[in-house]
Amino acid sequence: MIPLIGGIVSLVKMGADFLSRNGTTVLALTQNHIANKNLETKKLVDNQALAIQRKGQEITERQITLHENTLSFQKYQTEAQMKRDYLQIVTNCVERAKDRDLQWDITQSNQNFQGIENEKNRALQWVINQSNQEFQERMKEKDWQENRALTEYIQSVQIAINQKNIDFGMWKVAQDRLLALELKEIEGKLAWALREFDRETQLQYFQEKLNSEKEMASFPLYNSARQILSNATDATLRIVYLPVGDDKVNPRFPSDKLQLLVETKLSELANFYSQNGRSVKFLGGAYNNPLFRAESAALSLHSVLKSVPFLILDAVVKDDIFSLSHRFWAMSWDDFRSNPLIPTLSWHETQIAFAQEAVLQWLREREEAENNGEDVTEIDAFYGDDQIKLFQNHLAIMQREKKALETRKSLDRVHRPYDITKHDINDSAEFLAIWHCIYAGLFADEYFLLYAPLEKPLEPILPSLLPNLLQGFSVENQQIMLKTVLAYYEIFYQGLIAENNQVLIPDLRLKVISPLVNNGGIVEIVESEIKKSMTEWLQLRNFNKQNAKLIALTALVEARVTIADQEYIKLLNQCLTGINQPNLNLLNGCFNRGLHHCRTGEYALAIEDFSQTIQLNPKFAQGYYNRGLAYGKTEQYQLAINDYDQVLNLGFNTAETYNNRGNSYYKLGKHQEAINDYNQAINLGFTQAMTNREIAQGVLAEINRKIEKDEKERNAKLFNLDLGNGVILEMIKIDAGSFMMGSNERDDEKQIHQVTFKEPFFMGKYQVTQAQWKAVASLAKVNRDLSPDPSNFKDNSPLEPDEKKQGKTRWDRPVENVSWYEAREFCDRINKHFATQLKGRKIDLPSEAQWEYACKAVTSHQSPVTKYSFGDDYNKLGEYAWYDQNADKKTHPVGLKKPNDFGLYDLHGNVWEWCLDDWHSNYSGAPNDGSAWSIEKDSQYAVLRGGAWCDNYGRCRSAFRYYYFSGRDGRNYNIGCRFVGVGAVRT
Repeated sequence: MIPLIGGIVSLVKMGADFLSRNGTTVLALTQNHIANKNLETKKLVDNQALAIQRKGQEITERQITLHENTLSFQKYQTEAQMKRDYLQIVTNCVERAKDRDLQWDITQSNQNFQGIENEKNRALQWVINQSNQEFQERMKEKDWQENRALTEYIQSVQIAINQKNIDFGMWKVAQDRLLALELKEIEGKLAWALREFDRETQLQYFQEKLNSEKEMASFPLYNSARQILSNATDATLRIVYLPVGDDKVNPRFPSDKLQLLVETKLSELANFYSQNGRSVKFLGGAYNNPLFRAESAALSLHSVLKSVPFLILDAVVKDDIFSLSHRFWAMSWDDFRSNPLIPTLSWHETQIAFAQEAVLQWLREREEAENNGEDVTEIDAFYGDDQIKLFQNHLAIMQREKKALETRKSLDRVHRPYDITKHDINDSAEFLAIWHCIYAGLFADEYFLLYAPLEKPLEPILPSLLPNLLQGFSVENQQIMLKTVLAYYEIFYQGLIAENNQVLIPDLRLKVISPLVNNGGIVEIVESEIKKSMTEWLQLRNFNKQNAKLIALTALVEARVTIADQEYIKLLNQCLTGINQPNLNLLNGCFNRGLHHCRTGEYALAIEDFSQTIQLNPKFAQGYYNRGLAYGKTEQYQLAINDYDQVLNLGFNTAETYNNRGNSYYKLGKHQEAINDYNQAINLGFTQAMTNREIAQGVLAEINRKIEKDEKERNAKLFNLDLGNGVILEMIKIDAGSFMMGSNERDDEKQIHQVTFKEPFFMGKYQVTQAQWKAVASLAKVNRDLSPDPSNFKDNSPLEPDEKKQGKTRWDRPVENVSWYEAREFCDRINKHFATQLKGRKIDLPSEAQWEYACKAVTSHQSPVTKYSFGDDYNKLGEYAWYDQNADKKTHPVGLKKPNDFGLYDLHGNVWEWCLDDWHSNYSGAPNDGSAWSIEKDSQYAVLRGGAWCDNYGRCRSAFRYYYFSGRDGRNYNIGCRFVGVGAVRT
């Protein structure tokens, strides 16, 4: 753009010079024409300047985006390295934990991790050193996820250390694998950002070049390169082949044949890769220009297409030497890689080698016929006289060569008149074409494994093509080719190690070799790769075993495999089968390791191992049985019983199983079930179970005696009054004792004073329900009438779903909307109509002291005085009471919340409860024997206790006192009652 503006300015100057030299002619031009030209010039300059400014803004925005992506990636790399460093530190801690206290190691690990964290680059330091406020803001945005992920990762390491049922080495391998894949995904995103920036910049460059026909003519590749760049919207690898030129090439070299074979095979390879999820395009014939070769071709292409992954295969023949080199770059590489692949190969010697191979093949066929007792003349007849003469001539030359090598150590000056046939020439062309294809596949595998901006690295697939590519070659040639391929893959593995992705190598090595395991000529090569894979697999689990025999490595791996290694073991067994070696048994490995952990007392690890055997084979009875034993050792008796059940269900009805299940039942206190199992074991001949049965029978007898005794005592503490039609009034015995009544919270709760009950009394387990009220109200009156259904909350529909599931109805709600006098009439009717059941007891409202004593549930005045029956923490009130925070403006069926220590429900909340006592403004002069104080003598108001569904937590305290402003005759839908069984009342 700038040169263009300079050009316009130059034109203006030239115009001025022209005017000065040709004034007369110029004056002949009209003023309008001059004005129009000036206007066009100014408009052109303005447009160009505006375009430059707009393009500059776009480039600036891209640079900012690229810079942000780069910083994000650098930060992620730093955090990933922190994870790896921390993981290594923790691994060292685990190894030292055998001789040291584990918690001490964890502390040291955290200290070391902090040291590593402090030494990281400035980007991470900037994040760490931010103020808490800035950090919280970042946490709310995108970085919050990343920081939380790092925190969770560190916590997961701590969990992995603390939980003994996790094999840390195996866990570490899994974490390494996840980390490698995660880092690959982030690297891919950054590569895409870089690539898009470069691609758009290059497209802009092409657009400018199009304006200059001269420049386009000087570099004819611009058009095709621009088309490639415009269509390069994915991670496709493009392959270009620069064939051998026809000029000055020996006519015996198969140039045309080689070019045809190479282009055909590269096209087939590209299609195969693309069909397997690896996009490859072969640009056949795109750059068939003898002047466009080697470094010049690569430099030109890379300068305009560096954002597009490219592979250039350049074949050259000079005299008798054939060479193949490559130029390769992935997305947005600053430079390309250039190395010879086949530097100096005598193509003539290659043709001779195929001629010799034909002779050897003829000799092998004759030898095989002789060994089988067949006539060798048929073999010769198959080839014909001319070919046999050729073979014999070549055989004589080969014998001279052998003698020369034995004596002179050289073939120099040896007469070697080989008659190279068309078949030899074609075979040599096929051989060279195969090498082109192999190298193209190797670079494609390298690209998709290490460099392609994908979510995960893609495994090599060239090995799956090798069996077909190597078919027809001699064993020696196959070995040479395969060793070359494997040597190149070793470079891949080193690349993975450099990126801390060595966790991927053992699987990858097997996937590379597995397609070749059935080739009998390369067994040693395959076995070597299998041994390397298993050695690396063991090293990842902190077990180094170098130069071990294959069978020893197999045993070591089998002892350490877990169910997470199923895919690896499947692949390993496939390779072992191919070379006729015994397979690994994953189930046996897990099972034997579990037995070992049981022997060493590591039962949590044993449970994990046996669980894996069961996952592998749900009908593996030995897995269930031994896991049951391990569960028993860790006191997880119900789980042990479940496993023994599985053993029996699978048909393994052994005496030991019954005996062991009996032991678990015994530990759970299920003595009768234990006795039944001991009997089964004895019937099956397991006499040792007799002792176990005798112990269980003795314990069961003692338990039954205790249950009977406890039942009697419990019955003595309960008093149930049958009101008819299934309606029961349950009462609980409150033992005699003393407590400190009152509190210092409010004036009317003072002074705190000791009250002593010399005799026990019974108190209603629940607040009086609507059903109980209706049952008593239907009896003949004593002093006044009673409404059978006075309550405000009558409808079933407001009941909660879980209340309905429990079979509750509105009749289970506490009665409310009853006066103090009506509550006493309720008592009078019970006392009159149920005197026989009462057995001398009298039902009445509780005294204020009885209510508070029963609510606080303390039996000694030395017990601490708390605000509630459960303590001082009002946050727990919702577990015991219905009050304004959870009642939803209504009453609820009684007995759904927790009881206090006396077994009484709803003393806090639901409805207020009437007491016998008159209201007094404090406790001055109050009785200390627990009796009611001045009934209807000094006050028209009676005391209310406990709070209701509409009250806050303060009014639900044990010591809170209240009265209703309407007096004893007043009714309200938050006032109900509860009764006690008492003796004489003080008046």
